[in-house]
Amino acid sequence: MRFIPFALALLLTASASAQSAPDPPEAQTIVDLARASGEVEATELPVGRPVGDGFDGGAVVVTAGEMEEALGELVREYQRTGRARVLRQSAVWVFPFGHTQPVLACAPLRASVVELEEGETVLGVVAGDTERFAVDLAATGRSGRTPLVVVKPLQYDVTTNLVVSTDRRVYHVTLDSAPRPSRASGTRRGGEDLNPQTRYARHVRFYYPDDALAALATEAATGAAAIRPTVASGDDEAVSLDDLTFAYEWSGDPVLRERVARVFDDGAHTYVQLARGRSGEAPVLYAIGPDGSREVLNYAYRPGRGGAGTYVADRVLDRADLVLGATVKKGPFGLFGRRQIERAVRIARVSR
Repeated sequence: MRFIPFALALLLTASASAQSAPDPPEAQTIVDLARASGEVEATELPVGRPVGDGFDGGAVVVTAGEMEEALGELVREYQRTGRARVLRQSAVWVFPFGHTQPVLACAPLRASVVELEEGETVLGVVAGDTERFAVDLAATGRSGRTPLVVVKPLQYDVTTNLVVSTDRRVYHVTLDSAPRPSRASGTRRGGEDLNPQTRYARHVRFYYPDDALAALATEAATGAAAIRPTVASGDDEAVSLDDLTFAYEWSGDPVLRERVARVFDDGAHTYVQLARGRSGEAPVLYAIGPDGSREVLNYAYRPGRGGAGTYVADRVLDRADLVLGATVKKGPFGLFGRRQIERAVRIARVSR
């Protein structure tokens, strides 16, 4: 009976500790690019779990082409919403630099890689705990132009931070070594221990949405300045980067939608840029009136290489339609003739 007060004290201490535990961190948003649908879908990572390979139902495998397409879509989403999200390609986690605190979930006896931008020069690497984390430098890519920081924790259940300074920016990464796993599930019948598979992030890299927007704005301003005098508005003032608004979204025919590279305005004109693709008939741009009907629009069109081109409307458009007539075959191999269809994409200006 004399042990009861001691046990009760332990129980009360554990209860108090549980009540005073800090709130778990907010869940990171992960973007899974599904091969079957080709769509970018946001899912929530479980609260309080570090970001790492296999932490959310297994890896999603995409090709390099799908990765670049997904990153481009995330940059366009950032243009419209100001929200930069995280992307996962198989065992690679891609974080938006400057918009979230990357957590590298690592494990002893495993090497994890932090990949920097191609062409960056590493000026210094500082780890908060150099006794329990080993940090090395490596390189990859053409002529070793892509720097890598290789992290290897030496103990379980420890955490620290990593600071990497380059000639372009400073990276801050949280390093989390996994807790020691239970070996109960990794034991043979004879009692011999197996190496348990501790979950960890094998590879972390970054994309740079703000740099991408700055490059797009510079390119757009240059193109707008070159095209704008051709619009019969009598306004030949220089285009300023501060005047550009990319808050547009578009939907509709998937074939024509893929040709729209970007839409923006400078406060006086709306610009619709088409990506390179199959050359042929250029779509027609219509304004959408208050009653939802199409209206004839004054615009200039400047063709580019490989089917690319830029439309410059004579005013800022809240809604517009990009329309292209197409001929399709009826029946197998066109046995039942051909028919005309309309491919259309609706463009809308959104507020942020």
